[in-house]
Amino acid sequence: MRNLRELDQYRLTNTAVIEVYGAIGDGRCGVFQLTIKGEILLVIASTGESWDHLSVSLKRRCPNWYE
Repeated sequence: MRNLRELDQYRLTNTAVIEVYGAIGDGRCGVFQLTIKGEILLVIASTGESWDHLSVSLKRRCPNWYE
């Protein structure tokens, strides 16, 4: 996975993120918010020990493959 610092413009750094995850993340993990076609996507990403994980969610429905 790429260095997640490249996505800092989308990174959430508010107190809610810190309360839930203990930190805002780094180059290997983080919580991000993106808007695609008017939909706000919440993305949690992490990488380590040969595993990459990406979780994408929307407030009112499941995301589709395009999102």
